[in-house]
Amino acid sequence: MIQKSRNKQLRELFPDGFGIHHAGMLRQDRTLVENCFSHGHIKVLVCTATLAWGVNLPAHAVIIKGTQIYDAKRGSFVDLGILDVMQIFGRAGRPQFDRFGEGTIITAHDKLSHYLTLLTQQNPIESQFLARLADNLNAEIALGTVTNVEEAVKWLSYTYLYVRARTNPLAYGINHKTYQKDPALEKYRRDLVIDAGRNLDKAKMVRFEERTGYFSITDLGRTASHYYIQYSTIETFNELFNAHKTEADIFALVSKAEEFEQIKVREEEVEELLQLLDDYCQLPVAGGAENTYGKVNILLQTYIGHGELDSFSLISDTAYVAQNAARIVRALFEIALRRRWPAMTYRLLNLCKIIDRRLWGWCNPLRQFSVLPGHVLAKLEEKKLTIDKMKDMRKDEIGHMLHHVNIGLKVKQCVHEIPSIALEASIQPITRTVLRVRLTITPDFKWHDQTHGSVGEPWWIWVEDPVNDHIYHSEYFLLQKKQVLSKEPQLLVFTIPIFEPLPSQYYIRAVSDRWLGAEAVCIINFQHLILPERHPPHTELLDLQPLPINALGNREYEALYNVIELTGDVTPDMKAIAKADLIVTTPEKWDGISRSWQNRSYVQKVSIIIIDEIHLLGDDRGPVLEVIVSRTSFISSHTDSPVRIVGLSTALANAKDLADWLGIRQNGLFNFRPSVRPVPLEVHIHGFPGQHYCPRMASMNKPTFQAIRSHSPSKPVLIFVSSRRQTRLTALDLIAFLAAEDDPKQWLHMDEREVQCST
Repeated sequence: MIQKSRNKQLRELFPDGFGIHHAGMLRQDRTLVENCFSHGHIKVLVCTATLAWGVNLPAHAVIIKGTQIYDAKRGSFVDLGILDVMQIFGRAGRPQFDRFGEGTIITAHDKLSHYLTLLTQQNPIESQFLARLADNLNAEIALGTVTNVEEAVKWLSYTYLYVRARTNPLAYGINHKTYQKDPALEKYRRDLVIDAGRNLDKAKMVRFEERTGYFSITDLGRTASHYYIQYSTIETFNELFNAHKTEADIFALVSKAEEFEQIKVREEEVEELLQLLDDYCQLPVAGGAENTYGKVNILLQTYIGHGELDSFSLISDTAYVAQNAARIVRALFEIALRRRWPAMTYRLLNLCKIIDRRLWGWCNPLRQFSVLPGHVLAKLEEKKLTIDKMKDMRKDEIGHMLHHVNIGLKVKQCVHEIPSIALEASIQPITRTVLRVRLTITPDFKWHDQTHGSVGEPWWIWVEDPVNDHIYHSEYFLLQKKQVLSKEPQLLVFTIPIFEPLPSQYYIRAVSDRWLGAEAVCIINFQHLILPERHPPHTELLDLQPLPINALGNREYEALYNVIELTGDVTPDMKAIAKADLIVTTPEKWDGISRSWQNRSYVQKVSIIIIDEIHLLGDDRGPVLEVIVSRTSFISSHTDSPVRIVGLSTALANAKDLADWLGIRQNGLFNFRPSVRPVPLEVHIHGFPGQHYCPRMASMNKPTFQAIRSHSPSKPVLIFVSSRRQTRLTALDLIAFLAAEDDPKQWLHMDEREVQCST
């Protein structure tokens, strides 16, 4: 087996009873060496420290030859840590075979006493958490488990960092005097949290209000947490990333990510890297082969181009680069989408697919099918046959053009399996600035489980303004298998803003999340769009205070009107109703009564109708309100008794239309601004990106609790939820949050004994 290995060094050393093992070797070669050593086929295995940490492969004797290793972060050699030494020595002595093991360190003379001291004493393990505090704090804020400084300080008390800082404070920069004053390290933890919060706020990953101590996650921070992007990488993106980067610029930017810091350029690799640069790199490489970010760029482009690598260390590095670059580019795509950059969003989504498919964007999309031979694909590119052209051609025509008649059927099948959709949009102006779009999506391809899986094909859909280079709406859309098989059109309804003067057109762009060359565009044309009429300006509010009825100062005047209630729960007799001066009723009840208006004189005598909340015309009760107004006008015209109608509602965009329908002239129309209220209202809006209902609702409970604590700590609170089940779940979660407080019953404003008696 060893002689069949591609590793020349391995083949040369094996006949003498030696083997080598390091991270630059192929996985199959490392496994082969491990098996040979464990079965006793070779006596000596020369390896790097990765063997001690990653593989349980004991021996009788272990020798550490040299205790200095290269640290890529520092750019210099550093001493081998005692934890590495202990881990390596842990491989000495085979259980069931040896009664003892042998461990040898060969080091510089001046380091001898250092290692002797460390080996003869117990060595404590120190926390490395501080180096990743910002990343972990951001993740907790994104999850919702940490929402303020107090919670973050408490969260730190659960870490190993806190345990070691109390045991060995000097190692973490805490002097003896400080520790004596604050043995719980409350201030130390608070300072760490505030410093990390400031850094995250500066990087726009979190909004940190130092005055209140509250954290709130941003789209950037949420994206970083979801894709495990380091804080320092986000800082690089903030500095270098903009809407006008080319593909080459993006590759250079990704190559500078902190995730690739441990990759270093080895002297023996430079020649091969330069060769790879010439052979496989389709885009310019900033930095060349001598820099780390240049090496990462070269390896990424080589990976996409299916380049052949000779050096095993480059093979290992390429696998690492490809794995990490894919998620970093995905993160950049989401950042561009959130920043509403259409051209950059499109470019990055294509780059995501280029890395996933290992296929450059200018290649024929049929290269995504492994069933087609390479020479056929090359012929397709030579003939410049696009997918659209081949859809219109017959299978025999394709076969003749490729000089391979039998392959025509297979090519035609692949053409029809590439995901394709047809878009059709209709628009309806809601106001002069808001437009409703109804988008019909019709699948136009053949489903094959081996090609598409068994669930669905994901698409990204967005509306872009080509003139202002801005995305006004975007969403993720999953076209399910059953919808493709049935060819059933799918409907998406959303709203977008429009501005005057009207633009000539917007584009609706649909791009497949997984397939190169699978996209569709629909144009929204505004040339013949008729906008609603301009509405009159808002009525200015006079500085008048409403007075109570006792302001009349006369009991007779106060009791002037006989008021009666007429609802589904209360139905007085006809005499009481006939004597009443004022009837308070519901629309449904009055609708039922007024239908028999010819037989009910008190209905004919009504001279004024006041409809509260008339904006409910647009709701389920709308038809009832419409028929009441229509019937009232009809009764008035037949009895020659004028009826005055007063409508009360919230601020409306089309108040004039409502006034025209009610027969109200301009001097009777009062349309105040939305901000006009008896009590000023402060609105706070928090968005939650979760796609699934139950997890999304659960993630809202902690912010709800914090909103109560922040905005109404001592006054009544109403929480509106979307279902009966959610009323109980929300209340239970809030009770759980209260249980962690010093006073879990702080929101109960009555004696507990009274509660028990009442139940």
